[in-house]
Amino acid sequence: MNKNKTHILLVLIFIGIITLPQIIFWFVKEKDAEIEISESENRKLNTKPELKLSSILEYPQKYDNYYNDHLPFRDKLREFWTNINYNLFHTTVDDRVVIGKEDWLFYRGDDSIRQVQGLKEFTLSDKKNVLLGLQKNVDRLEIEGIQTYVLIAPNKENIYREYLPDTIPIKKNVTRTEELIEYIKEKSDITVVYPKIELIDAKEDYQVYRKYDTHWNKVGAFIATIALKKQIDPDFSYDFNNIKIEKIDEKDSRDLANLASLNNNIAEAKLIVKNFFPEIKYVINEEERYEEYISNSPERKTVLFIGDSFREDMKEYFSKLYNRVIYMHRDKCSKDILENIKPDIVVIEAVERYSALIGKNLFE
Repeated sequence: MNKNKTHILLVLIFIGIITLPQIIFWFVKEKDAEIEISESENRKLNTKPELKLSSILEYPQKYDNYYNDHLPFRDKLREFWTNINYNLFHTTVDDRVVIGKEDWLFYRGDDSIRQVQGLKEFTLSDKKNVLLGLQKNVDRLEIEGIQTYVLIAPNKENIYREYLPDTIPIKKNVTRTEELIEYIKEKSDITVVYPKIELIDAKEDYQVYRKYDTHWNKVGAFIATIALKKQIDPDFSYDFNNIKIEKIDEKDSRDLANLASLNNNIAEAKLIVKNFFPEIKYVINEEERYEEYISNSPERKTVLFIGDSFREDMKEYFSKLYNRVIYMHRDKCSKDILENIKPDIVVIEAVERYSALIGKNLFE
């Protein structure tokens, strides 16, 4: 082959490389456009933007995002790259996920790791504003004769900090949330439950957070339930010999593995807690804004439990402690909810990385 033909062949190969993805994209784009959620990344994919004169400057970036999200074989390529990073370099394709010791996964997003390092703190003004908003909620509930309790779920990074990689040193042992809790206790009589000690004690015998997930597991949720109940009712006691903790042949949830596209690589068996008040049964009523659990518990009170995803694993246990428990996300709360539900007790829950949200105005 002469030199000119070689050059022509190279040019044709180059043109093929840069145009083939576009050609394939146009052939399969209609089918891919129907896909709204990326299972490997657990997020909503960008949709094709509409070209409008009013937003013409934003159109190129929006279209680029759409094109990247719907590129043919995108998930397969991402999975291939994930395997290379994880197996060869012990890293992830998502900067928000950190691989710790013994392959524990941790969440870097929302400053979770910087918080446990002591590198992200609340200012005095921050703490004042959180307490101001929280106190407003508590005062509003007190007028109605409703008791209020605050539950803060510790970050996984705080409970299992010994599994953080050595490249993430702890600069300060007390986190900003722990300082916030102390401030609230000093400046008010609001009851804040932060079951860090209970969870650390329990992990000596059982795993209390999921290895590949940001959340506590069923055991951790159970420990938090008991800690919360003891604050609400100081006379409450429970014999832990009554329960049985088992590992079952079922994969536990793993949002961090999903975030880093590692779901096909790693999984752990689920732990369950059995025999917690087995005589108490409940039924679940699904409403538009909340879930209502009605049980045969002898504690004839209504509890409104407002929080985030950490409340999910608590439902199985906390719902047996009261005759009626309403669970709802804080974003769905509004001023009419108290009149509709008429609770005796309100629990305001937030995970540590979002602890500032305990000061969110819930009833306006």
